[in-house]
Amino acid sequence: MNKDLLRAFGKASAMNAFPSSQKIDIPVVADQWWNEYVAPADGFVFAKGSTHSGEVNSAVAEVLANVGSFSGHAYGEAKVTIPVRKGETVQIAVKGELGVYAGFIPAKAST
Repeated sequence: MNKDLLRAFGKASAMNAFPSSQKIDIPVVADQWWNEYVAPADGFVFAKGSTHSGEVNSAVAEVLANVGSFSGHAYGEAKVTIPVRKGETVQIAVKGELGVYAGFIPAKAST
């Protein structure tokens, strides 16, 4: 194969693996299972819930996508980050009595 083609493919693949410095806030409703979000580009969706420390499983962050899913439960704060593809519909669930937050970070190759 052509070395230039392989080099370009490797560079493009590597750029998708790294987040950019941009961040887009995703409006989510706390304790609502599920909030939907459509990814505008390849990147990463993250969510976090905060509560008083020491309370068992009172902070929950869960994200479901075609690429994979992850759920985080914690004392005081739960965080989760998952890679997504452009146009993919993502399901986000967040719980935390002190606040919840979700966002999207495009991959470097998407910016």
